[in-house]
Amino acid sequence: MIRLHPPLPARGSAVLVIPGIGGTARTVGPLTAALTDVPTAVALRRPVAAGPAGEVDAIPGWAAELARQLADGPCPDALVVLGHSLGAYIALELVRRLEESAPGVVRALVVAGQLPPHRLPAPAGDWLDDASVLRRVSGGALPQGLAGEPALLRFLIDSWRADYRAVDAYRSRPVRPIATPLSVWNAAADPSAPSGAALSAWRGYTGAATEFATFEGAHDFLYTDVEPVAAQLSRLAAPRAEVLHV
Repeated sequence: MIRLHPPLPARGSAVLVIPGIGGTARTVGPLTAALTDVPTAVALRRPVAAGPAGEVDAIPGWAAELARQLADGPCPDALVVLGHSLGAYIALELVRRLEESAPGVVRALVVAGQLPPHRLPAPAGDWLDDASVLRRVSGGALPQGLAGEPALLRFLIDSWRADYRAVDAYRSRPVRPIATPLSVWNAAADPSAPSGAALSAWRGYTGAATEFATFEGAHDFLYTDVEPVAAQLSRLAAPRAEVLHV
């Protein structure tokens, strides 16, 4: 299950943030607090320890659910969609659906901290054991509040493992370009999405303009050094000047 919080406005510009694996409202909080001039919603996913049968279509399914919520309203006139890590793929699928159901609503797509699906490296054989999953999500440390909660920790690790399998399954989906301008953001100290040919391959995912930006920080740069990130999002969401012909 995935839901928008808080609801977006019915008109004007807004930002929709789709976090990655383990992302919560608390994780995104510093960024949303910095976006004082732009209404912002976060797409929050409820952890579900899904089995293999649901992983192939998990990412398109989350995007379809978000598209339905926006279709049911409210939905702004101009939307900037920002997806981080796994959320970048959900955002890509969401924009693809909104181009069909609500043409012109999406002003820009931002993918952050993620390589294009077809350029993801093949995973190693032991990449999803418990220790590896915990290291990927929290650096190996026990997440806050889970000490003495082994059942909850087991549920979350299984849920995160299912998310990583969904990402791996998404690697083989065909490239279908969107028509929306694309911004590709990465961090200088993030080994999962380094600058180079693989990251540049995002250009093949849109028929519109593509711009690149590198920020300070590591994988979670969106939420740790928020001022430059918020400034760029505000720029993308700013109303465009109309050209008057006389």
